[in-house]
Formats: sequence, C-alpha cells, structure tokens
Amino acid sequence: MLYLIILLLLPLKGESENIIKWTDGQQIDWSVFKGKPDPSSPYDAQLNSGVRYSYSYESKNGNVKVNFDVFCYMDPNLSWSKKGKQTDYLLGHEQLHFDISELHARKLRKALQEYDFSKNPQKEVEKIFNRITKDRQDMQNKYDKETDHSKNKPEQAEWVDFVAQQLAELNAYK
Repeated sequence: MLYLIILLLLPLKGESENIIKWTDGQQIDWSVFKGKPDPSSPYDAQLNSGVRYSYSYESKNGNVKVNFDVFCYMDPNLSWSKKGKQTDYLLGHEQLHFDISELHARKLRKALQEYDFSKNPQKEVEKIFNRITKDRQDMQNKYDKETDHSKNKPEQAEWVDFVAQQLAELNAYK
C-alpha cells in the first residue's frame, strides 16, 4: 500500500511572501531592507531571516521514504536599517545573520538525510526542525552578544571566519 502526504510550512505570522532565498555567493545590499526602522531600537539595522521546509513521504511495505525541500530566506519587509547608519561594515554584520540561517538550513538538510524515519515521520520531521530552529536562534543571539551587535570588530572577524568554515564543512548540503 502506498501513501503520499505533502506538508508545507506556511509563512509565519507577519512574514511576507516577498522573500529572498539565500544563494551561494550572493551578497545582500541595503536596497533589500524595506521594513520601517524601529526608532526606539538601540540598533541601526535588523535582518529578518529563517529556514523553511516542505516534505512528503511515502510508505511501501514498511519502508518509509522522505523527500524534502529546505531553504534559507530573508524577508525584506521585516528587515530594516536606519538612514545615515548604512555602512558596508554593518551590512557585513547583517549578511552574516543571513549566512548563519543558511548554515542551519544545511544542518537541517543533513539531519533529514541521515535520519532513519519511522512509519509516521511527521512528528520526527517537526522535532528535527524545532531542534535546528532553536540552535539557529541560539547562534544568532550568541553572535550578536559576542560581537556586541558588530561593535566588537575582532570578534566580528572571528565570527566571519567561523561561519565560513562551518558553511564549507556542510558544502555537500547546499
């Protein structure tokens, strides 16, 4: 008996459909920050990025095969910058937020490829996604904390190198 179920992760509340997918070698520029700046924020910019997925699976004779699509995105309408604060250096900091999300998209692809799914993989896929999402959020927070939101230039340089190395190690999961 063959079963096919397709599940899509719909946009989260507040996200627009006008997203930009991460692509290798792509560098964002200030023109994609279309959101309204938060005047009460102590920060000069904010990039909204994340990971989305969809998957389907089929079960035949007790064997489960899961197919999935995973991508990293940024939402221009939820990303903003303050006029007069748009430096190349700050843009590099925001680019690394996007790259950290891509790193976790690769981690999700790897985890899904390597997982031995049961006969009902829905909960297992969600559990893996939730774990990777928590790791991504934790890394984003750690990055901002350690770099003091880009103000600590030596730490920023270390993060650039670290994320580039991590992306390279997961290059097979682009």
